[in-house]
Amino acid sequence: MKKNLRRNINEEMTDKLSPRMIALFKFLQDKKKDLKTKKAVVDFFEKRLPLVGVKKEEALRYYYLYTLNYRPNGDYENISPEEFKNEKDFPGRKISNVTSGTYAYAKMPFEGSNLRGYWEKDSRGVDQYVITSYGWYPILVFKNNKWYSVSEKYSSSTGKQYGNVTRQGIYKTTELRSKDLKSLVAGTPEDKIKNRRIDEFMENYKDDFLNSSFYSFMSLVVDGTFTKIAFDCTVTNIESTGDKILIDAEVSPKQKYKEVNLSDDQEKEVERMFTSQVFVKTKILNPEDVKIDVKFIK
Repeated sequence: MKKNLRRNINEEMTDKLSPRMIALFKFLQDKKKDLKTKKAVVDFFEKRLPLVGVKKEEALRYYYLYTLNYRPNGDYENISPEEFKNEKDFPGRKISNVTSGTYAYAKMPFEGSNLRGYWEKDSRGVDQYVITSYGWYPILVFKNNKWYSVSEKYSSSTGKQYGNVTRQGIYKTTELRSKDLKSLVAGTPEDKIKNRRIDEFMENYKDDFLNSSFYSFMSLVVDGTFTKIAFDCTVTNIESTGDKILIDAEVSPKQKYKEVNLSDDQEKEVERMFTSQVFVKTKILNPEDVKIDVKFIK
């Protein structure tokens, strides 16, 4: 229930305040004479946001929502969508890279050392929050109500920046190659990028990938204990449905040269593991592009 509450509040915050947030802003208004500093107001939100289903890490965001939409008479319920100021209207702050995670999590504009987060519209007029490294390299993008990240390896300095901006809770992202992430920022729809990625794989990489094999390890519970098991995977067939790659594979699990009997749930785990391995091996396809049908060979 709390998860749904948090989602609903965040959705309403795009153009208006939720009833619970209006009540919280009014309560803050009554306490404002005792909260004389920015830190005191942020602390106020950190303590009370969880009570309305919002993570305390968003306290700084709500501080700016409150200050930018401040009403001396407290009539926050009368703010129209046209009047409402959200994160796209927040002032860009000069900050240290170490604190960038708080700003990135709340999708607030900021400028660090060779690290910048900002709101803009793409060529189709769609809002997006972009985080760039060294002024040109997008490493994270919030768009279509989800996060995207760059999949290629980057320099140690950019890697450190990435660690800073994701440390407050940006853990689940859709990975895209650098050129695809730049294309997304330019305005290309995600489904078109995905189809282009699949076409590229079928044209240039299918033949090399077909009949290839790869090797992996996975720890599973065997006879009541966690055991590291070796898996050989051989690709036997590849087809495209247009929006997904279907891969048939034969997998042979071994543990100390003995056969291993896997449960249905464990077989599903192995299928997911090799779906991810396909992404790692190709550097083109994303896990959601692939459906792998595994045949277990003893």
